[in-house]
Amino acid sequence: MARYSAPLQLNYSAEDIQRGVEKAIADASKVLDSVAAQSAPTFANAVAPLAQSYNVFAAATRVLTFLQYVSPSEAVRDASSKADMVLDGFAVERDMHAGAFTAVRAVLNNYDEMSGLDPEDQRLVEHMEKQFRRNGVQLGAEQRQRVSWIDKRVGKLEIDFVRNISQDKSCVLLSCQELDGLPAEFFSNRKVKLSDGIKKLVVATRPADIKLVLQHATSEATRKTAYVAHANRCPENIALLREAVDLRLEKATLLGYASYAEYALEDSMIKTPGAVVEMEMDLVAKLLPLARKEMAQLCALKREEQEAAGLTFTGIYEWDYNRYTAQAAAQQSKLDVGQVKEYFALEMVLPGILQLYASTLGLNIVEADGSAFIGDVLLDLYERPDKYQEIAVWPIRLGFEREDGSRETPVSALVASFPEPTAAVPHLLSHNSAISLVQALGHIFQNLCAKSKWACCKLPRDYMTISAQMFTQWMWQPAALRTFARHYQTNEPIPEELCARLAAARAPGSALKELRQVFRGLYDIDIHTNGNFDVRSHYNEVAARVALVNNGDADVGKAATLAHLMEGYSGLYASFMLAAMASSDMFESRFATDIASPRAGADFRAEVLQPGGSRDPATSIERFLGRQPTSQAFLTMYQDNFEDEEFVGNIDVVADSYANVAGIEEGEYDDDELLQQQQQQAQAGVQAIPEQVRRFLGHLYRNLLSSNVSDLSYNYENQFARLSEKYYAKASWPDPMFVAALVGDDGIFLTLYRELYYRHIYSRLHPSLETRFRSFENYCDLFNYILNSDGPLELELPNQWLWDIVDEFIYQFQSFCTHRSRLNKRTAEEVELLKANPQVWNTYSVLNVLYSLIQKSNINQQLLASQQGDDVVEAAG
Repeated sequence: MARYSAPLQLNYSAEDIQRGVEKAIADASKVLDSVAAQSAPTFANAVAPLAQSYNVFAAATRVLTFLQYVSPSEAVRDASSKADMVLDGFAVERDMHAGAFTAVRAVLNNYDEMSGLDPEDQRLVEHMEKQFRRNGVQLGAEQRQRVSWIDKRVGKLEIDFVRNISQDKSCVLLSCQELDGLPAEFFSNRKVKLSDGIKKLVVATRPADIKLVLQHATSEATRKTAYVAHANRCPENIALLREAVDLRLEKATLLGYASYAEYALEDSMIKTPGAVVEMEMDLVAKLLPLARKEMAQLCALKREEQEAAGLTFTGIYEWDYNRYTAQAAAQQSKLDVGQVKEYFALEMVLPGILQLYASTLGLNIVEADGSAFIGDVLLDLYERPDKYQEIAVWPIRLGFEREDGSRETPVSALVASFPEPTAAVPHLLSHNSAISLVQALGHIFQNLCAKSKWACCKLPRDYMTISAQMFTQWMWQPAALRTFARHYQTNEPIPEELCARLAAARAPGSALKELRQVFRGLYDIDIHTNGNFDVRSHYNEVAARVALVNNGDADVGKAATLAHLMEGYSGLYASFMLAAMASSDMFESRFATDIASPRAGADFRAEVLQPGGSRDPATSIERFLGRQPTSQAFLTMYQDNFEDEEFVGNIDVVADSYANVAGIEEGEYDDDELLQQQQQQAQAGVQAIPEQVRRFLGHLYRNLLSSNVSDLSYNYENQFARLSEKYYAKASWPDPMFVAALVGDDGIFLTLYRELYYRHIYSRLHPSLETRFRSFENYCDLFNYILNSDGPLELELPNQWLWDIVDEFIYQFQSFCTHRSRLNKRTAEEVELLKANPQVWNTYSVLNVLYSLIQKSNINQQLLASQQGDDVVEAAG
């Protein structure tokens, strides 16, 4: 079968781009007006024409906006960038078209018509109606106008942010002496400039140059100079990011969301900010102990090198990370990085990886039209001025079903900025660059293999990242490597022994590397949940706290080049870690025994790639796996390291806590047997807590410490109820003495946890008299903590939780009064216990607590201040 679509044209002038934009907008506007005019909207006369219009609009315009990243012509790049802003502005107006929204909603509400549609068409209607609402079409005119302006403004900020990075020409001048240790090819064809009468080489601050300097330069001063220059590129971008964050929050608030992160994640697979933080902090808990070990190893390597050179070791900094991580890997695996690169010549690796993808997925790759044609791949691999600098993929045209039933075939462009090969030596990729190439090709095959009717049903970012990352596992598998990694001179496949050393080099620095992804995800959630952060300094603070990043005395602004937050991943950066875990599970489950299994490849293509946006992505993954994905495969290489770190330490704390609860002080044990028995009980208590519950409690504790009220609210109102239903529908939550281990025996957290613990017993079980007593004592502890403080507490809880605490306190008092009044139903022992403890749930004590809370809150002063127009916060004290 011949190709369905005409070859893509790329030879546009600035005038061509302008005309193309005007035509696309005019054509789409006609369809919008036609749909809005329908007196009796149906799928055929409203939804399908809109979807076709979206498809055709994207096919006509994506190539026009792509040229800003790759065109050698400044006029074309400028025209493309301007077109991007104009098209974004039109898309905002299109997606807020009230008449079109009314027509789509009418179809959605027509039960008879919806029930007659196939599942893909039903999903289209639901998706389209939801996107209209997410764009604010249901708001009042003034609010719609504001949301429209915000979308256009943020679109421009994002375009300017990315363009500043791609067109950055900053550099540092370094002498050959300063660059001691760099490989010979680094100096080939490099420009030279005079600086203070000394010839120096021009080193661009782009990643390709800087990474080589950071890894190979023997001089720490050189590495620091290069790192600081690289980390301070595009300082003007900080203001753009700050403004975008503020505007995104304003838009989310207008649309009724608590934060922009909540808005962004609604359409993702992970769904909520609370779930993101839970996932990320769970990874921090597991990876941080190993990362500290890795950091200690890097420190030892640098200290040894410094002392050998007669220098004083002062610590390890971010400009040291690449160098000593590479040394650690080489030391453990005896790996010669230079030798590895000889097997990764770009001109040989790229065709080999393409062929491996093709054979796995059941495809053929040819340079011309062939049978069963599914799409085109464009390659633009080598550097030139003003070109996008990273490895990236643009889906220039998505595949979809045309109105006449024929198919528009997709086109994807792979863009990179590798140095041009020389006549003597081709461009040799590092292993990491080859991994990036495999991942980029994963995005390409995702676009090529998708075969849904409607391209406008977009896939969530996290799902796209999952399927793109899965085959990066090939880069550690000898059976895969030997199909495309060949020596650039002899064409011999990479030796098995070298493959084994590559695999051995994977672990050193791995936890530190993963934590760098984790901290960016947490930073993204932070700034898009609480807009009050300084986006520049907070990036450095989170990096230091989560990923052990040490910038020393250097003032850096790396947030200015975190392009993903301005390229569609705002609020969604955690997609990368979710993808890493899910894709590891998918590969391990289906490809571990046969890295290019045709059967597994066919299933992957049919269940994961081909459906595109035609169904729920979670369904696609579950059908491929036969179950929901887990993180186990991802964490396998850390398992031996973190299990003891995390759980044995916790058991020790539990043992201490258990002894304290029993009233036994240190040194008072009667014998070793009693201590052993208690420790065994403590260990059993910890092990009995489900892993998901442990993560929830750890997350709740961390949010309490950081006063993260938004995530506390989510965990309290949603997760607690969900886990109660799943694990404790007919049982109590874990005993507080065991939970103490997970929170470092934190007193105030345990008091709050006990309040939930006893409340759950009251709501789901039958509280014993002893439970009623213990709950009263816990309330006394909690209210004493609040009422005896000299000033405002360093404790922030969601309003709903605070309300529920007081409400439950009153409820338990009433329940106790009823329980106590029925003495004829109490045992003699219970009656004696009640007589001996008249202060428990005493009416005077309860009323005194409630009165004291009113006085402590200064509520009367606040109400008076509100009436008089004074500062309510000041009145509250």
